Amino acid sequence: MPSRRTALPATLLALALSAGLAGPVLAAPVSLGGSPLTVYVDELGQLQAVRQTDEGPSGIFFNNDRTTGDAGFFLAFPDATQAELTGTVYGFEGAAGPDGLADYTPLSQSPTTGSGTPADPFAQVTAYAVAPTAGVNLAEVTQTTTYVNGAQDFALRWAVKNTSEAPLKLKALAAADFYFDGSDRGTGIYTDGPPRFIGGTNADTGNSGGFSEITGGASPSPQWSTYEALAYTSSTVDDVWTKIENAADSTQPSFDNSVLDEPLDNAGGVEWDQFLTTPIPVGATQIFELRARSAIPSQLQLTPSNAGARPAASRST
Repeated sequence: MPSRRTALPATLLALALSAGLAGPVLAAPVSLGGSPLTVYVDELGQLQAVRQTDEGPSGIFFNNDRTTGDAGFFLAFPDATQAELTGTVYGFEGAAGPDGLADYTPLSQSPTTGSGTPADPFAQVTAYAVAPTAGVNLAEVTQTTTYVNGAQDFALRWAVKNTSEAPLKLKALAAADFYFDGSDRGTGIYTDGPPRFIGGTNADTGNSGGFSEITGGASPSPQWSTYEALAYTSSTVDDVWTKIENAADSTQPSFDNSVLDEPLDNAGGVEWDQFLTTPIPVGATQIFELRARSAIPSQLQLTPSNAGARPAASRST
């Protein structure tokens, strides 16, 4: 499989999966356990889900041989009431991106609870903060990750609390560098649902994975404002981590509802922009939810009535 990123040598694989290759200031990721996916969450909310393959364990996000993946949740402040937040994107630095963001401040990580049944899923809670000044949290994020044993997906819930003294205007984004079925090369896929789904399709196997929307019913999560299936990297700005890195440069949407229509090193993201015009009140909490799916039957992409694609970003070599 052609790729601009070389897999770790086999001798490092066991070390990567046991220690997560986390940076020196971060604890090893917490495992939710279970099968066929073993989901991992680190202190800044970075995600990975590892499955056993004929070639050994492989994650669904890049770097596929690490338990800390280039996937997670970001908060961008293009027009904040709090001057110290304006123009800043909070998140983490990934193995292959994004770069140059303001890191969240880790707050706490719970051990995994639950038995893995639908009524009592495996659950793990990680909390981190937006703190431009040490000890002064202007927003706090409580991330709850749940997994039902035997499932091909896991649920994510981010509760963003405004702990500042003014309304909180922000963009919330979730994004990932995909690595499905042992490959980081694929085309984009979008289905109109409900629920809406955005992701990538492995160019060799035809299986797909990505993000599925959770709204309505008992969910307090709003609909995505925009989504995009795009390249991990390209010769233009139209790649996933550049869009995340620039999310606080403008109040315009970061993603454009386009879908990658050729096999490239693929990625994807979703965005909630509603809170730029309707800020989160002081002391209030806003919920954002989605499901991360590791395998979607290939037949989904063959339904013309609910799948679509737009021009893709070009690949850099």
